[in-house]
Amino acid sequence: MKYINEKTKIISNIVRLLDLHKIGKLGGEKMPEDENPSLDICSKENYLYFTLPMALNYQRNSYKLWESANQTFQDQMTSDCFFPERVLTMPIDKLRDCLLKHKVAIQPNKQPVIWKTICATIYEQLDNDLRNLFSQEDYSVFKIKKRINENKASFPYLGGKKIISA
Repeated sequence: MKYINEKTKIISNIVRLLDLHKIGKLGGEKMPEDENPSLDICSKENYLYFTLPMALNYQRNSYKLWESANQTFQDQMTSDCFFPERVLTMPIDKLRDCLLKHKVAIQPNKQPVIWKTICATIYEQLDNDLRNLFSQEDYSVFKIKKRINENKASFPYLGGKKIISA
């Protein structure tokens, strides 16, 4: 009987939250990551777009980060930084300039190195396709998190507590 009462209470709370959401009482409906180039959600580019900037989302305004990421992706002069094969042939000074132009990176020395390291991991370990991480780990969240945690040097800042808590 206690289980049924708890279940009823949980469902009631969910319904109440949904109702509050519908009438706008839970705040804005725009999320930081809504600022994006509207890529095909299954595309290789979409996975890169939503992964690479996350490594630079340390103690900063997420809305500004995603605005900067979208501007960088849309800008023909800077969009190459979202493609690991191009990043790996790019001098670090050029990558730095691309990431700083629209402020995806705000730390000019550390963050381009983080970005390039993740691009190298994607290129070398995942056959240049981030989606392979998911298929290689049988789409298991547990296995993906474990792999990232065990290989933090290959996934700098993506393996931190904020993103991948064990």
